[in-house]
Amino acid sequence: EVDDVISVVLTNNNLIGTLPIDDIVYLDTVQVLDLSMNSISGTVPSSIAKLSNLVQLELGYNQFTGTVPNFIFQQDQYEILDFAHFGGTLGTIPSSWICNSLRRFMAPQTRASGRLPSELGSCTNLAFLDLSKNSLDGTVPSELGTLDGLQTLYLGENNNLTISTQLCRTLTNNLLAFDLKDQC
Repeated sequence: EVDDVISVVLTNNNLIGTLPIDDIVYLDTVQVLDLSMNSISGTVPSSIAKLSNLVQLELGYNQFTGTVPNFIFQQDQYEILDFAHFGGTLGTIPSSWICNSLRRFMAPQTRASGRLPSELGSCTNLAFLDLSKNSLDGTVPSELGTLDGLQTLYLGENNNLTISTQLCRTLTNNLLAFDLKDQC
């Protein structure tokens, strides 16, 4: 029964063309949408916001263009967001990001820019954060050191991202994987 679909996983299926979101948004029970590792192009449609039960969105390793829609940062239901190498641009991470449910956020090589907002410290369930190979600058916010569940932090290969000695010690002691150790 179509009304009972909770997962759409089409990883590595050689999908080509634009995202067929109009064929998916009527599945309002969908919790997982994984279209990673394909050749999907075009922009990420804002109509994904209609999937109100969606908790896992994986669009990495595609050929998208444009910027990640703002609704991604305005809805709290997401637990996993994967835009790794998705082709488009993440842009600036807004300080108003609502991320209470977020456990894993992957966006390496997405041309993310600007400063990391201190509000990332409010992502209390965050365990995995990868924003490596972008154009982030400024200082890594000390609030990341307060995230008890954070296990993996990849921020390497950014423009001018710096980290305080105190935060570096905290993260080095608490994390399982951390790629800024050479800056400590």
